[in-house]
Parts: sequence; structure tokens; C-alpha cells
Amino acid sequence: MADIKIIDMVKTKAKEFDPLFKRMDTDKKLYFMDAYKMMRPDGVAEMEDVINVTFNDPTTFGMRAVATMGGAQRQTVVEGRDISEQQSAIIEGFIDDIGYAV
Repeated sequence: MADIKIIDMVKTKAKEFDPLFKRMDTDKKLYFMDAYKMMRPDGVAEMEDVINVTFNDPTTFGMRAVATMGGAQRQTVVEGRDISEQQSAIIEGFIDDIGYAV
């Protein structure tokens, strides 16, 4: 009985995230520059006698986004009640050292 409930929860979540997953698949195709094919209005058949062009704009945008995020630096800030600046500096240094060691 519990297994059926869990399976139903998983199916519900999968259905909830389905639009996101479809968008992610579309974005992946754009990023990896899958060849564009113009389709007929019915969306089933490919149009003939058309010159298809695949632009590299999504790939360029993705590379710039990755480069920007890769250049980010973490800033450790410790705040709390009854913590002096000296104590917070010690804790921040410890967290930074752990991050460096790992």
C-alpha cells in the first residue's frame, strides 16, 4: 500500500516538472546547435525547398554565462547575536580554510 502511494507521488512530481524538462531538452538542443529544420504548420512533416539556418547565439550565450559564473568568488560572512567581530572573523577564517582544503 505504501509503495503505491510513493509511486503516485513520484508520478505526480514527474508530471509537475514535465514542462521544465521539455524546456531543458529544447535548451540542450539549442546549446549543442542541433540542425534547425523548418516544419509544416501541422508540426509533423518537414518543409521541402527551404534553406535552414542554425545560429550560434544560444551557444555563445551559454558559454558567456558559464564564464561569468566560473569567475564568481565566494564571500563568507558570519552574523549572529552576541558574536563579536573577532569571533566572526575566526569563524569566517575557519570556513574559508575548510573550503580551501576541500
